[in-house]
Amino acid sequence: MMNMNRLNRYKHIILSGVLLIASMGLSAQSENLGSREFSFYVNGAFSYLNYQLNHDEGDRSGRGGVGFGLQYAYYLNSHWSVSAGLEVQQYRSQVVFDDFTGSYQTTDIEGESFEFRYSAATYRERQSVTLLNVPVRIQYERGSDDLKFYASGGLAMGLPIRGIFKTTAFDLNTSAYFPQWDALLTSPKFMGFGSWGFQKSGKQDLDVRSSYAFLLEAGVKKNLKEKRNLYVGIFANIPFNSVVKTAETTGSLISYNAAQPTKLTYNTVLESSPGGEGSTYAGHMKTIGLGLKLRYAFAL
Repeated sequence: MMNMNRLNRYKHIILSGVLLIASMGLSAQSENLGSREFSFYVNGAFSYLNYQLNHDEGDRSGRGGVGFGLQYAYYLNSHWSVSAGLEVQQYRSQVVFDDFTGSYQTTDIEGESFEFRYSAATYRERQSVTLLNVPVRIQYERGSDDLKFYASGGLAMGLPIRGIFKTTAFDLNTSAYFPQWDALLTSPKFMGFGSWGFQKSGKQDLDVRSSYAFLLEAGVKKNLKEKRNLYVGIFANIPFNSVVKTAETTGSLISYNAAQPTKLTYNTVLESSPGGEGSTYAGHMKTIGLGLKLRYAFAL
């Protein structure tokens, strides 16, 4: 309930910002002030997924992502403008576990209970989230006709386009311990137990939801020729919420498939936990946008 109230509050903040900017634009238009500007831009390359690791293992690092977008601005006067746009932005990160081990209780095809164990010299998971961001901004600029300094702030809602993860395991080994017989099986491989060497999964879907963020940007605006400008700046998108629901685990990081023992199931660190119980390996994933932005603008 708390998370839902918080999300509704973010939506109200963004909606209020949109209404404020729209009212400013309508007021200025009624007075026939300002001009219009259309631009396209690219940004990056330090946009990444930030999340907390819930256990004393693993090393998370951002892999960076790039984005591109379109922006339409309306000038209220020579210094102030309001804008809205559309932006496709990618965020990527990875987590690496060294000397990784895990286990959980399951059953084989005959219904016998056992402890499935696995280990890897290195276990790596990479995540990638792509959002369609809808930003609204207020910009202030000042300087000569040839060169100006600018700063802007605003809000954005990010709609999920795609979320994926894929895993890689180096020197993967699996075994089964049957406590009722005090027996440890490290083979046969056709039963899912043995040395697998290097393994990697294909791309798997990552369930993500909308993101809400506060936008900051500053830089210089260079006039190239009449009605053509180049913006060079740095930006930061500060998120309000997690794009992945934080919940109790849905299973182990690597799962045994009794029906097809040679086909192991790889689960994301955001939905799995040690022993298949308790808190997940990672949670509270947020989209962080940082880096350089280049924008080419046409005065209309």
